[in-house]
Amino acid sequence: MQGGCKLRILYFAAGTSFCNRNCETILSSCFLPSCCRSWLVTTFPSCLILMSKVKKMGISYVVEHETNKTFFTFFSEFDRAWKDSHILVNIILGFLFVMSLGGNTLVISFFVRFKAIRQVTNLFITNLAVSNLTFSILVPLVMTTQVTGDWVVGDALCHLATAIEFMSGIVCAWTMVLISVDRYQTIVKLPGRRSTLKGTLVRVVLVWIGAIFFTSPLAVFFRTVESAIKDKSKNVLRRVIVCSVDAPGPHYMLLIYACINIFLVFIIPLTIITRNYRAIMKKFSSSVQRMRNHMESAPRTRISSVRAAAHVHKEARVLRMLIAMVVLFVLMWGPVTVFILAYTADYENQIIQSYQLTTVFIITYANAALNPVVYGILNEQYQSQFRRLFNRIRCKVTLCDTSVRENGSTVGRNSIRQVIRTLSGREIQNKRYDNGDGFCENVMDNICEETQS
Repeated sequence: MQGGCKLRILYFAAGTSFCNRNCETILSSCFLPSCCRSWLVTTFPSCLILMSKVKKMGISYVVEHETNKTFFTFFSEFDRAWKDSHILVNIILGFLFVMSLGGNTLVISFFVRFKAIRQVTNLFITNLAVSNLTFSILVPLVMTTQVTGDWVVGDALCHLATAIEFMSGIVCAWTMVLISVDRYQTIVKLPGRRSTLKGTLVRVVLVWIGAIFFTSPLAVFFRTVESAIKDKSKNVLRRVIVCSVDAPGPHYMLLIYACINIFLVFIIPLTIITRNYRAIMKKFSSSVQRMRNHMESAPRTRISSVRAAAHVHKEARVLRMLIAMVVLFVLMWGPVTVFILAYTADYENQIIQSYQLTTVFIITYANAALNPVVYGILNEQYQSQFRRLFNRIRCKVTLCDTSVRENGSTVGRNSIRQVIRTLSGREIQNKRYDNGDGFCENVMDNICEETQS
């Protein structure tokens, strides 16, 4: 009986020698027939626990038949504990994708369109938006893989996907470092001295070059892997394709690369950012204290009190924004760092599961979607542009209503659109648009002038 069971194990393991494979690998990739389990558990008692784990968490490791190597499935999830979990995951990712695409596109378009926004800090913010959009390229791939289980988008995208993810992460991290360094130089070390756009652009380009250089090995390490798992519905083995890492050389080389990655993407940037913003907060705190002392000693006129209060409020707002930047950075790369370290350090035991990677990816991408809020909307110049944009949209929607009157006569949607598109700014100022509630009467001049720009 035991000999026959061994033969069946060898068959389900696709010709792989049982003695050269650990219990978890066989269970997670092959799902042995029930007649073999009693013998397997007797021979390897730990298999009883591993069977329970595989049943609850699904398949996260597969075996490539050609090389007999075990691979982590990454975003491919098979035999999920909750079979409809991919629906919830895709709803969340779809919402974040729309949010990230819209917010980051607006940030970039504002910088390109309006000369008043083209400043050093805003160039950094725009670069963050570009890196976030680059990160967004992966979302449709992940959503597709969540539905199909298999990696169906080809070997080329498998090589590029993870490299693009880490490249955009490095650019984001070191752009935040450049922001902190620029503010430290401007506020603490050399007050009043500002960087030039040309010099800032050079630093941004160097960050991208460095990120591409460092992540290029990932494009080599990752490839598609073909394996087979048991289809429970048909009780047969079915062919699957996953995108996984296949680093050359011994495993400790991958661990070394992962540690370098953690230092470059998380520890070193966080150290620099924390140091710079701590110095900036100390500078702001001392400035606020001096202002308060001056207000207490100087005569309290209405104008001076208002100006002092406005100054204190502005500095407090900057402090809140700096704290939010550091917190967002930790939330963005903390889970990713822990996952990378756990996966590479525990590679042989194969405890890490695919659903954990999916959860980490959602957290990371949620922060990427929130970046326009923190770095764009909290910026006063971007706030102004967002307000003008939303006012323009509101007024245009109002104008496109069939009840709109032009100098007392009713016009339709197409007529109003044609009027807004063809009239010059001076002609618009001489006309009155009103939908009955008086909203457009007060703001139409600025809005239509903005429409023409």
